[in-house]
Amino acid sequence: MFDERLAAMFVHVAELREHDPEEALRVGTESLELARRLGDDHGVARALREIGEVYDHLGDNRRALEAFQGAMTSAVARGNRNEIASTANLVGRAHRGLAQYAEAAASFELALGLFTELGDRLSAAKMSGNRGMIHARLGEVAKALELLRNAREVYVELDDRVSIAVNSVNIGTLYKQLGDYETALEHFQLAYRMREEAGHPVGMARALSSIGSVYRALGEHANALEYLRAALRLHGEAGHGVGIANAITNIGNVHADVGEHAEALERFREAGAMFEQQGDRNGVATVALDCGNVFLALGSHRQALEQFKTALALFSQLGELNGVAVATGRIASVHATKESDEYRPAYARELAHRALEIAGKTGNRVLMQGSHAKLAELYREASEWHEAYDHLARSHALKEELDTVESRRKVEQFEHLKAVAEMEKRRALERAEEQSQRDALVLHARILEVGLEAQRAELAAQAMHLARQTEMLGTFRNDLRAIVRETGDPLAAIRRIREKLKELPCEAIDWTRFDAEFRQTYPDFQSKLLLRHPDLTGMEIKVCALLRLKLTSADIAKLLCLSERSVEGHRLRIRRKMRLDSSSDVHTALAAI
Repeated sequence: MFDERLAAMFVHVAELREHDPEEALRVGTESLELARRLGDDHGVARALREIGEVYDHLGDNRRALEAFQGAMTSAVARGNRNEIASTANLVGRAHRGLAQYAEAAASFELALGLFTELGDRLSAAKMSGNRGMIHARLGEVAKALELLRNAREVYVELDDRVSIAVNSVNIGTLYKQLGDYETALEHFQLAYRMREEAGHPVGMARALSSIGSVYRALGEHANALEYLRAALRLHGEAGHGVGIANAITNIGNVHADVGEHAEALERFREAGAMFEQQGDRNGVATVALDCGNVFLALGSHRQALEQFKTALALFSQLGELNGVAVATGRIASVHATKESDEYRPAYARELAHRALEIAGKTGNRVLMQGSHAKLAELYREASEWHEAYDHLARSHALKEELDTVESRRKVEQFEHLKAVAEMEKRRALERAEEQSQRDALVLHARILEVGLEAQRAELAAQAMHLARQTEMLGTFRNDLRAIVRETGDPLAAIRRIREKLKELPCEAIDWTRFDAEFRQTYPDFQSKLLLRHPDLTGMEIKVCALLRLKLTSADIAKLLCLSERSVEGHRLRIRRKMRLDSSSDVHTALAAI
């Protein structure tokens, strides 16, 4: 069933998603209601996917997951494998946003298998890249890089420049995480160039933000601000509200890094208002955390607590467990500060335990280690030495584990970079060999072309030479006729001259040789000519061959020992048989055969 109204509504939702998500949700909901009234199961699934995409754009992963799972149920019921695969990818993205990595990996694996069965190499490569980002979230950077590079090979082979650009940002992010800032910058800059070539300002802005994040990590704050402001300008020109808010947030964090707290807070408030306007609760929560950190640095504990509680409430609504753990830990820090009016050590311990429990659910060992360290400090202050020692030991164990993981990751990084270097060296040699072969083919083709041009020139020269010979013989014949007229015994002279003239060849050119060379230069001409115009006579075919060389009627007459009037008669019959009107040129028509 196809309904034009539904199709138009789906297109409208996609157009509104980035610029007016609230309106996009309204139109998406209307399309869902219409599809249900029409009994269009496919339309229901499509509407749910469009609604989920809007929630995903807004960072509301829980609602996005609900919508995508509804679409998946419909796709499975109808047995549409392509739709199941596409929806499984969306479900995986929502699980990933909720830090439900096992579920995300399972969804991406399902989509990968189906796309592979369907022969959709591009989509299968994207699923490989998504699996790579799951490994990245779990700290398995070497595996993540391997999967992303495998996906990249397919993108390059298929010349999918958009996917190459997105892939470059993901790979660059991993190298930044590994501390290889130079390689990270190379990938971000490549992504920017490709987005610029495609004329995609939002993609360009995201690449610039990534470049700015590298300079921020390097402590080069002036460069960071330059790139982040350029990203802000591009988002503004594109009218991309969420992008504008993210860029302003990043700028605020740079100001916070250098101790410009008032400027940082101003930027965070501006970004928060924009996220609120866009309906992006994840963005509002993140900015609230950033504001809380600045207030905490300023010693404004009550204001910091308000911001952290706002972030906690929003992250809880969104089901963003990592955000919940971080916000809970920050609130614990405020209540653990003796200088604060909010100092409540027992409650701080309770909150730190809660943050530890949540971090354990997501497997975030960095947050777990920080929570154990905070609990060790709180129990030590309460003189509860057994508990303090227990949490201190757990904190140290996790620290050692993280250090070991970090060391192993650096070793893996070195091995990976070494393998990549060797692979790139091999590919460079292969590319050089392929280029050499291509150059040889081009040279061979050029040689053949030059030879062909030479053959054509020789053929034309021979034709002209024969024309001159024929002209000479014609002149000789005319001279003989003049002698006859001047001879005293004309009858005897005529008999002798006629006998002599009979010895001259009827054709001034060796047609057999000429025809062989002509066929070598234009191998298909005569066969195609006869196929299209089978009623042409042998003499007309000869005239056509000479016309193909763009010779004049006078030249043709000399070569074939005909009068110009006879040649013109042949040309007229040729035009008639080829059905050429008065405006058509016979040379052009023959050249097209």
